[in-house]
Amino acid sequence: MRTLFILIIVTVCISCGHTNKPTEHVNTTVQKKDTCRDNFVADIKVNDIELSNNNTSLSNYKDLNKLVTEDNQGLPYVSFLNKKETEKLTFYFFYGSGYDEFYQFKIEPYTGNELNNRLEYNSFITESGIKLGITKTELLKIKGNNYSENDNTVKYVLSDYNNSCFLQKYNLPLYFSEYTFKDDKLIKIYFGFEYP
Repeated sequence: MRTLFILIIVTVCISCGHTNKPTEHVNTTVQKKDTCRDNFVADIKVNDIELSNNNTSLSNYKDLNKLVTEDNQGLPYVSFLNKKETEKLTFYFFYGSGYDEFYQFKIEPYTGNELNNRLEYNSFITESGIKLGITKTELLKIKGNNYSENDNTVKYVLSDYNNSCFLQKYNLPLYFSEYTFKDDKLIKIYFGFEYP
């Protein structure tokens, strides 16, 4: 019994000699390395119609495949007019994709060719607010200065797949956007993914 009493006294004395230090917390949160190096914010929508999204609905056009044009000039496409019949929006499809998935958009003035397909939008506007008629200065305020220019066309490109979260998200190698001007007014918007 005496031995037990001595052991308890020694343990209490040793414990009292140490002060309780607050435990240091080590940050164990894994930080994602910032590898995204996109040089501009890419548009993927015109109004509420989204590129590469088969959930985008065109409520009045259930059989979109019946409207698609395939000529030997390029990708299959279908075109629509805005409500005012002043603008034309063309959707381009990739070969092998469904008719509810488009990968490129082109917006341009309507030239009066016969076209019966209409959408219920007054005008076609990208998600960043780009629309026909804006000036080059207005475009550059929205998209930035990391572009190339040829004649009257301003072009932005994302092509570094390894460092582009945007391209990795869509698993496509290249995104482009081209803006054509005449007399400092935007007359054509063409953007999307390059056909692989």
